[in-house]
Amino acid sequence: MTLKDWTGRGFAPDLVNYTIPTPADGGKGLRVLDAGGKSLPVQFAPGEKGLASLSFVASLPPNGTANYTIRSDGQGPAALPAVSTTRDGNTLVLANQLLAVKVPAPLAKTYDTPMAADKLPAPLLAFRGPDGVWRGEGTILQHLSVKSVHITQSADGPVFTEERYRLDYVGGGFYQAVIRVTDQAPFAQVSEEFDLGVSANDHYWQLNLSKGWKPDAAEFMSVAGQGH
Repeated sequence: MTLKDWTGRGFAPDLVNYTIPTPADGGKGLRVLDAGGKSLPVQFAPGEKGLASLSFVASLPPNGTANYTIRSDGQGPAALPAVSTTRDGNTLVLANQLLAVKVPAPLAKTYDTPMAADKLPAPLLAFRGPDGVWRGEGTILQHLSVKSVHITQSADGPVFTEERYRLDYVGGGFYQAVIRVTDQAPFAQVSEEFDLGVSANDHYWQLNLSKGWKPDAAEFMSVAGQGH
């Protein structure tokens, strides 16, 4: 397999996905090798109609190419996982080589008596950089009544680890998010989807980025009347 950059700008390490026929061994023998023959972390997920998803991280120099070999015969050692998921009390820590995020532990519950949304954990609770210090604080700000919550870990490496978070509201509608940490990525990806059928402007939560920092100076700014 050859990837080529036609843009002239190159691409930093990023997740690539390919649809392949489902291997007879369930993906145990899959290997992805770079041009030097080094085995890379590879993630396999079964799909439908005899197909599956193959994922790994690739990068490209400006105007350059990158060559990868995909094998299904199990030849050579599999690469070590590039991401991890660990339990920490009522939370999960999703981490790669550069960062970690703290998210709620898996939970599936339907409430006999509706639960106020702001009594539940936010989809993203805190983040940690290379210095190892946890910062930020996620909280739900809305007061809508929740009839059910479903939090599941939908992927667990070795290339990316991911959690799915969903609230369903008593009056109809929902909020859901997917939080993903990927091999070599200096960020956590948060994808959100929601149904405004309940009440517009009521679907929100915040991640307080200032918590955990100890600055020696602060600056306040107002731009075009948009506040401070």
